[in-house]
Amino acid sequence: MSRDVLAALANPVAAASAAAAPSAASSAAASPSPQGPHYASPQDPCRLVKATTLARYAPGAAAKQIPAPVDTVPGTPQLSNCGWIALNGSLVLDLTIDADSASAQQGYEFAVQYARHNANGTTFNGAQTVTGVGQQATAIFQTVSIASGESHTVVLFVWSGNADIEISFTHEPFGSEPSRATKLAADIAMARDVLAALPS
Repeated sequence: MSRDVLAALANPVAAASAAAAPSAASSAAASPSPQGPHYASPQDPCRLVKATTLARYAPGAAAKQIPAPVDTVPGTPQLSNCGWIALNGSLVLDLTIDADSASAQQGYEFAVQYARHNANGTTFNGAQTVTGVGQQATAIFQTVSIASGESHTVVLFVWSGNADIEISFTHEPFGSEPSRATKLAADIAMARDVLAALPS
């Protein structure tokens, strides 16, 4: 069942990365933003999140790196992923290290725009701007349909320098469900861990 949850979360993310929204691209080009920090791709994305953060928000979490496309060509996006299965749900980190800040900002805007639409068994339930993490961050609230029922998820999209970060916390349809605020707090704490630990 954990694989079902991770697959349900991974598909919308992959589609968002592939989406090409001209309006978002035009917006990014029209309003240049500070370059921000420059990061390198991590060797193990699972180690970017502190054990204390997982213990606080996802008791019993066990990490499993999710296979991602590998592209070593200079200037192409470097993708890495990690998933955690916990007693109160599943968490997924999707990380893209781009060649430059402009590309990362466009990727962030594409992903947020795509996440606002219903697709692939996912229903959009609202959005919230998040401050204090990265250069821009948006939380998206969704309902995900999987084989065993419906799950509620909070996805945090973060842009910082040449990095795009997507972290989702999904409650599996069993046991007690963490509140929306708790899921968002977990996403934010994990994003801060990732930004602090990313190599430069």
